[in-house]
Amino acid sequence: LWTDETWVEDERHSREWVTGSTSQEYNADCVGEKSKNRVEWMFWGCFAGPEKGPCLFWENEWGSINSQKYCEKIVPLIDGMVSMRPWLSVMQDNAPAYTAAITMEDISQRLIQPIFWPANSPDLNPIEAVWNRMKDYIQRH
Repeated sequence: LWTDETWVEDERHSREWVTGSTSQEYNADCVGEKSKNRVEWMFWGCFAGPEKGPCLFWENEWGSINSQKYCEKIVPLIDGMVSMRPWLSVMQDNAPAYTAAITMEDISQRLIQPIFWPANSPDLNPIEAVWNRMKDYIQRH
């Protein structure tokens, strides 16, 4: 089961490349602006092979993800997918909320088998392609 979260902004999500000499580094033509009033949303989602799993819109009032909130909001969604497919292992990065003792105890009690990989390693997780498509769609609409 491939899992991950992503931030979506109301601004362009793709990189914009500018070439120039080092003396032009801070020219207005070479620097991209970011709005101080930009809006961001966080999503969490998962899939297993061709099967889409649940997607969660992380509410702002929940604050940042910590182990308690992860166990309360996300682990039950993972459990719902894995309980019907006990052969699945859960792929997630090694963010502190995912590797905390309270999280490890919760997923162990639910018989969830995690596999961790380094954070910020998008080449290892095919869900990154899903996030890019979602961000492209949001940007167009």
